[in-house]
Amino acid sequence: MDMTLTDDKKTIIVTMPIDLKRRGSRRQIIIPDGVKLPFSKPKQDEAMVRALARAFKWQKEIETGKVRSAKELASREKIDPAFMNKTIRLTQLAPDIVEAITEGRQPKSLALSDLMRGFSDEWPLQREALGFSFPHSS
Repeated sequence: MDMTLTDDKKTIIVTMPIDLKRRGSRRQIIIPDGVKLPFSKPKQDEAMVRALARAFKWQKEIETGKVRSAKELASREKIDPAFMNKTIRLTQLAPDIVEAITEGRQPKSLALSDLMRGFSDEWPLQREALGFSFPHSS
């Protein structure tokens, strides 16, 4: 990273490699891993947090016998059973990924649609595919 400060105009120029990635109709700047920005605060993705909350709530209703199946639950909620199953699948994310998302520490490039497309059952592969850089447990 290069920084330039000019006294005459009081201008700071910061140069660093970036990637531009499309998220829907918006473009998003992606910085390299390991680069810390001094003023960035974690920001929760409300859609992801809501989807996780629903997933765990629905999974609990099935596990406790409140409903007999995801199909029954989908009927009650008036949603497509395939969507119900994709949402409940979010409960299979690694615990550290769930924690990072609820705390707003997910990769900026990660969107709910990425989670809903599916992911590996193996937690290390989830971390890699979804852009999390947590240390892998032995």
